[in-house]
Amino acid sequence: MLAARVAPAVAALEAAVLAVLTVLVVVELVLGRSSSVGSALAEAVLSLVVAAGLAALAVTWRRAPDRARTPALVWHVLLVPVVISLFQSAQALYGGLLAAAVLVGLVSAGAAGPSEPDPDGVAEGREDEPEGH
Repeated sequence: MLAARVAPAVAALEAAVLAVLTVLVVVELVLGRSSSVGSALAEAVLSLVVAAGLAALAVTWRRAPDRARTPALVWHVLLVPVVISLFQSAQALYGGLLAAAVLVGLVSAGAAGPSEPDPDGVAEGREDEPEGH
């Protein structure tokens, strides 16, 4: 299914973009171009943490897609106000790019959908649980 390949690619691309932005913030900080050291450090740390989370989400899409769907949907819904804010602050290019990522992320995560129910009632990869629980 195409959505099963697109969803992890979207998460990986978002992680890569955030990692690059983190590097750019650090470079600005090192070169003394940042107006506030504290704000720049906070932005770099937050961007790096979110990038790591998105990278983990991309891996989870590959290993356990049922567990990745909800976090991916929530993440992209939370980005909608960011898109609106970008458009309102005359950052149409960035708003448009992020809107496209949000749309592709929501559609691919929604289309990936849950897998078929396990007839035994035991989730795949959870053989350590006792039967019947």
